Parts: sequence; structure tokens; C-alpha cells
Amino acid sequence: MAAIPAVAQAAVIAGGQRLTSARVSLPFIVLQRRFVTRSISSCIYLQRQKYDVLLSLPCHRQEANFLLTAMFFTAAFGIVSSCELLQCEEPPQDEDEVGATNHDKLGLRSICAAIEAGSWALVEAWTKLHGVNAALTTSGQTALAFAAERGAMFIAKSLLEVAADPSSCDGQRLSALMHAGRNGHIPVVQLLLDAGAQPDWPIDIFGNAPIHGAVGFGHARVVQALLHARCDPDMRTGDVTAPESYGAQTLHEAPLHLACRVKPPHLELQSRSLVALLVHFGASPCLQDDRGDTPAHLLARKGDASALWTLLSRSPPQLADAAVGVLRNMHGATALEDAASADVGPALHLALSVVLYGGPRVAKLRQLLDLRSREPQVSGQCEAGEAAEDAAWKTYNARLSGGPSLLPFEEGGDGVRRRRNS
Repeated sequence: MAAIPAVAQAAVIAGGQRLTSARVSLPFIVLQRRFVTRSISSCIYLQRQKYDVLLSLPCHRQEANFLLTAMFFTAAFGIVSSCELLQCEEPPQDEDEVGATNHDKLGLRSICAAIEAGSWALVEAWTKLHGVNAALTTSGQTALAFAAERGAMFIAKSLLEVAADPSSCDGQRLSALMHAGRNGHIPVVQLLLDAGAQPDWPIDIFGNAPIHGAVGFGHARVVQALLHARCDPDMRTGDVTAPESYGAQTLHEAPLHLACRVKPPHLELQSRSLVALLVHFGASPCLQDDRGDTPAHLLARKGDASALWTLLSRSPPQLADAAVGVLRNMHGATALEDAASADVGPALHLALSVVLYGGPRVAKLRQLLDLRSREPQVSGQCEAGEAAEDAAWKTYNARLSGGPSLLPFEEGGDGVRRRRNS
């Protein structure tokens, strides 16, 4: 009589394996061989003792037969399930693998959500288990880089206090400073700079440093913070090391090129403040990219008289003169000649002519009078207004399809990366 509960227990335990999910927990896999043994033993025992058990049961023969048959099939079902488990790769039982399992239990989504919510306790537990500089996301971001991207100031500060690396990079060599800068999180940018992050390093796989990301995404306050941290205002974009399939290219442009070239309107409206800021910190209007274009060429072709005036009137007069009428691009044209052939209306043609003629002379007058411009006051938001943005979108859409200098941008609308066919 006592044998029946033991047999039933073994059979039910073995058969119950089928109810587990495809992602089996670690303790269950550890016992899988024991389950197989018990399942096989159950089947053999039932087959041999079938009639003895049947006679000893306090029930009708038909009911006992039904019970034993059900138990037999349950045990057999457990054997099949256990054999399937045996075919699975059994994870090694060292500390790293146990840590990986615990990592999985915590859940990356939970950690990311905790960072966004500012919940330090869960983030701290994860960093203690895996290390403060361990990769958190599939792209290789550390917890600090993820916090920087989300603007989670409190979490970023806490991570730095437990020795997180402020220069850590993800799989595309995007640093925490780059993530914070191109999203406009100025408090986090300043925090990282104060913690020792380099303002002009590292370079990502697209050849961009943090200042290129900040200028390309139109964040003037971030650019200002980087320049105050002694970032080179003329730093060119580097070589592309991204896979060939990405189709990326570089023209080795300076930040002024990124500020002046054609961009989507939500970034275009920041051009003037970015130009004023870069020129104030010594950026040269005469630097040429791989196509020979200076920032003056780019502004003349797109008809941005306001930003062009800022560029020329605030630069040293000798450099302003050279940018207007001396330096030629790959097509052999100067900025003055590009302005004459620009696809703009008569009024804008006149405005460009006045700017190209008067800008260098105003720069010379300022030099003679020793008039030094004050550092531009920049804000985090565009102050041009909704009407100006709508007008900029119309201009952008009208110009996007024409001219060799009108560059379509990658999906996402950033002003940094280029496609090879642009």
C-alpha cells in the first residue's frame, strides 16, 4: 500500500516537466538527470508490479486498471520531456554563469526603467553584481551611458561616485558624453566634463567627436560647455570605421561646416547661434572640407544671409575676405560666385550680395576700433517661433532635391552623419 504513493509521486514529478516553459530555470536543469532516472524506474516498477498492486487496491478492478494506466503514461511522458531537456546545453556552474542567470532575473528592462525613474537601489544592486562599467544594453551601453542618454542626472552622479568610467563607449564608440550631448542634456554634460570626460574624445565609428554630435543636433548650450572645456572649435570629423553596409562617409568637416550646411528645419533654426558661438571661440571661416567648401560656400548656396553675416562680420577680416572671394571649391567656385548662382529669389540675392561685400568690411572696422564681441547668450530652446519653423520646412522641402550641395540626411534627421550617395 505504501508503494503506490511513492510511484505516483515519481511519475507525477517526471511528467510535470512538460509543463515548464521553454526557458528552464537553473535549479530545474541541475536535477534533470535525477528526473530521468525516477521516470524510468517508475515505468519498470509499474510494469512488474502491475497485478500485485491491482489486487491490493481498495477499489474495483476497472478503476484500478484505469489509475495504473494513467500513471504509466504520465511516467512515460516524463521520460520524453526529460530526454528533451538532456539535449539542451547545460550551462556551466561557475560564478560567471550564475551571475548571468541572476542578471537575467533582474531583467535589463527593469534596470533601464529604474535609471529613467531615478531608482538608485536597483541600479546599485545591478552594478555590484556585474560591475559598474559592464554593458547594460545590447548595443554595449554602460549604465552611465544609458543614464546620460536619458538625462538621468541623479543616477549618472551616483554612478560616477562609485567609479563609473566617464569615457566609456558602446559598440559604436559612442561615449556617455556623446549620448548626453546630442540629446541636449546640459546638466549631465557638465557633470561628465567635471568628472574628467574629454570634450573632444573619443571618436565614434562615424568619425564624430562629442562637439560634432552637439553641433549636428543643434544644441548650442552643449557646444558652449564643450568649448569652455577647451574643445578645439576647428576639430574635423575623422575617418569612418563603420561597416561598409552602413553606407556612411565623411568629408572631414569642421564644426562650422556642420552648423552651416543644409539641415532639417528643426536644426536649421539654430545655425546662426551656433555660428556666432563657434566664431567667438576662434573657429575659422576658411577651413575647407573634402569638396573644397568653406562654411561661407554652404551658407551662400542655401541663401542664409543672417548666418552668413554673423560668420563674416565677427571673423578676423583677413579670413573673412579669403572665405568670400579667394578660396575655391572642387567646382572652381568661390562663395561669392556660389551666391550669384544660388537658387533664391531676387530679394535674397540682393541680401547675399550686401552681406558678402559688407561683412568683411564690418569685420575690419571692428578690428580697427578694437571692438570685441561678447560671448553670445544661447538658450536650450529655439526662439524663432512656430511660424519661422514652418517657413523653414517649406524652404527645406523645396530645396532638398536640387543642387550638388543639398545633402539628404539619414533617417532621424540629425545634422551629423552622411550617406555615401549624398
